[in-house]
Amino acid sequence: MVSFADSATATDFDQSREFQRAQFLWEKYKRIESIVILFRLAEKNHAGAITCLGIIFRYGCNLPGNLPSALQCFEKAARMQHPGAMYHLACMYNSGEGGCMDKNTASRLFFHSARLSYPEAQKKMRKIVVCNANTPPGKI
Repeated sequence: MVSFADSATATDFDQSREFQRAQFLWEKYKRIESIVILFRLAEKNHAGAITCLGIIFRYGCNLPGNLPSALQCFEKAARMQHPGAMYHLACMYNSGEGGCMDKNTASRLFFHSARLSYPEAQKKMRKIVVCNANTPPGKI
C-alpha cells in the first residue's frame, strides 16, 4: 500500500492512525475491514486512502478490478498532490490502461511525482533521461 505522511493537526493525526490500521489489517489479509476504513477515510478526503483504493480498483487485489474507478481515485488524489496517485495515474495514461492514453500528461505526472520524491517516479525519470541521452539528436 502507498504510505501517507503524518501531519500536525489532531484530525489528520487521527486519520493517519486509522490509515495505519487499514494498512495493518491489509497485511494481515483482513481485506474487507481494511477497505471499510479506506472508504471511510476517502470520504474525509484522505489522499493516501484514496490512492490505496485506486490501487485496489486498478489491480483487483483478489477483488474484481474496476479501471474507471481507479482512474477516478488517482485523479482525485493527484489533484491533492499525492505523489503515489500521480505516479499510478501517469502509468495508466502512459499505457492507455482504462482507455485514456495521453503520453504528454503522463510525462508531466511522472515529473511532478518524482519532484515530490516518489521513488518509482524517480526511477522512471532516470530511465527517460538515460534513454534520451543515448538517442541521437533529432530522434527524441
